Amino acid sequence: MYNPLGQAGVSAGEFEFLELKNIGESTLDLSGLFFSSGISFVFPEGSLLARGELFLLGINRAALQSRYPGLVVNGIFEGKLANEGETITLSSGIGAPVLSVAYDDAAPWPEQADGQGFSLAADRESELGFRVSVIPGGSPGSDNSGLLKPVDDLVLTMTRLPNGMLRVSFTGVQGRSYSLETSPSLNQAWQALSNFFPETSGKVSRTISPRVSRERFFRLVTPANP
Repeated sequence: MYNPLGQAGVSAGEFEFLELKNIGESTLDLSGLFFSSGISFVFPEGSLLARGELFLLGINRAALQSRYPGLVVNGIFEGKLANEGETITLSSGIGAPVLSVAYDDAAPWPEQADGQGFSLAADRESELGFRVSVIPGGSPGSDNSGLLKPVDDLVLTMTRLPNGMLRVSFTGVQGRSYSLETSPSLNQAWQALSNFFPETSGKVSRTISPRVSRERFFRLVTPANP
């Protein structure tokens, strides 16, 4: 996550994280590998990554664990992930590239990952090689292979209007029901804010009134909650 949301008393940058996953068949030995561009971190001796395992790096372990209780942070990197996008390169030896990825904050890269509380996740089916996370805050430390894409590519757009109202937009399917849920924090319970029952398939747009001004996170679920 390169441009996360902050919270009271903690700046946004403290919640940055980067996660590697072994999608191969064999155990990987990361010992001695280092980032030669983007951030600074050297994998210590004995850094083995078995098939399907994750290795999570962050800037601030305490901040991440306050947002994601029980999260295991495997290492702390120096520097920061550029909010405007950059290339991150993992190298070995005297700097031979092992893996290099680039991201950006300009279209067609998803704007939800740029300061709106979502992370970028690798997706081999995407033209960019990445997609926006399915849930706000991403899912660090979790194998979200079962959540590679939202159902029907469901994407929610929230716009807070000058008068304090909220404009909700998404592409709905006739016959399906949806619930807009909100929470003041990622580690607190989600509460239903409004239900939608599209009469035709296509764009759904509605202006609603938030119940409280401290609502910060929103998600759309289907079917609607009773």
